[in-house]
Amino acid sequence: MANGHGGKREGAGRKPVRLLLEDDLKQHDKKAIDKLIDGVNRGEFQYIKLFMEYRWGKPKQIIDHKANSESFNIPIGEWLK
Repeated sequence: MANGHGGKREGAGRKPVRLLLEDDLKQHDKKAIDKLIDGVNRGEFQYIKLFMEYRWGKPKQIIDHKANSESFNIPIGEWLK
């Protein structure tokens, strides 16, 4: 606008909910990481799995694209009765 009012301004408007949650949850970061490390040290599988997935990434998923038509031959008539 000619008078300098209106339009998009930096920092204007409501904060997205994601940012509000990040601000609220940030105070618990150290506690959550400490609990994760405690679980890993205790040898608990779910903590080790979570740690490995965040540290190194999930293993690559292998999908078989070479399915033959026989593998999809599902007799649907029987369960309809």
